[in-house]
Amino acid sequence: DPARHTSPYPHHVASGAPFEDVGQWKRPWYFPKSGEDIHQAVHREVMAVREGVGIMDASTLGKIDIQGPDAAKLLNWMYTNPWLKLEVGKARYGLMLDENGMVFDDGVTVRLGEERFLMTTTSGGAARVLGWMERWVQTEWPDMRVYMTSVTEQWSTFGLVGPKARAVLEKVCKDVDLSLAAFPFMSYREGTVCGVAARIMRISFSGELSFEVNVPSHYGAAVWAALMAAGIISDADILTNAVSQQDGPMAMGMNSYTRQQFANRDFISNCLFYLTGGASIMEARSKTFRLRLLDKEQLENDKLFWQMLNILLPLAFPLALYFIYGFLRKRKYAKRG
Repeated sequence: DPARHTSPYPHHVASGAPFEDVGQWKRPWYFPKSGEDIHQAVHREVMAVREGVGIMDASTLGKIDIQGPDAAKLLNWMYTNPWLKLEVGKARYGLMLDENGMVFDDGVTVRLGEERFLMTTTSGGAARVLGWMERWVQTEWPDMRVYMTSVTEQWSTFGLVGPKARAVLEKVCKDVDLSLAAFPFMSYREGTVCGVAARIMRISFSGELSFEVNVPSHYGAAVWAALMAAGIISDADILTNAVSQQDGPMAMGMNSYTRQQFANRDFISNCLFYLTGGASIMEARSKTFRLRLLDKEQLENDKLFWQMLNILLPLAFPLALYFIYGFLRKRKYAKRG
């Protein structure tokens, strides 16, 4: 089968992530740091999500755009739970059964408008679900006024998860009120994330605070890089930033005692957006990158030379200074004939 890749795939490869097959998609399994095995990497990532913030590329999830006067009625018949009274801007989890009463698929569906929904499915079940719905509409309910379109590849989806997810998202999203009161669980908002028009959903599959960010796929790689930078923009990552009990994580370069900010965050943020912008990414994709690997045989042959150089060179400097100083001193105080 052909392999399908999400927009940030080059970033995942560069990070050394192993991939798992989800349908035809290649989805990053975990992101190991140097020297970590799978258990250590997964434990570190789990603790980051439980105590700080983590990010997941959920672009592989199936997405079906459903429109028409009978869109809510169709969902009401396809799912086991009711949909007619779901408010615009709200989301609901749905369970789909087959003709034998067995679980067929599940996912969260958002009401974008009175006659428009965005359904998400499992990664491997998107085509099956769309075919299943089309079969019923075309053969059993031909009078139903509803139209379905697969938009899985049109949108990149990133889950920002953990107690500090809101603090990270607030760095790159300024036109949406992300507070709990204004943006409750299972709600949907439209805004701008990293300068890109986005659909933001308050959905969680982990039990932790979570935001699901959806952007057009051609901006996916740039937004992924910017979201990563938003969590790592200062000293290592947001987990190690200074934290105020009143204000939460402090801004980059903020001294917790003097309350002075020593770094130009806006300047660095603009640099990151410039380096990871959509146009820059597309230009980089057309280039050929060649890794220049080290010659292990030459390294072994030159090993003794570099070891001796590192040992003797630091000793040579003080010895040279000693002889130069002695020579100058001797010449200065020598008896004149």
